[in-house]
Amino acid sequence: MQHVFYTEPLTMLEWGVAIAAGLLILVLTEIDKIIRLIYHRAARQAKEAK
Repeated sequence: MQHVFYTEPLTMLEWGVAIAAGLLILVLTEIDKIIRLIYHRAARQAKEAK
């Protein structure tokens, strides 16, 4: 397939960059979800306390 599309295989460095970028996005997304969960729980508790 690489010959058909005129592409070359990725080097180890390129694989590393791709994996690191994906891992970074995964970690940031999970942190965002945790922050949102904490915020919503606090807001719900404050609303119930009134």
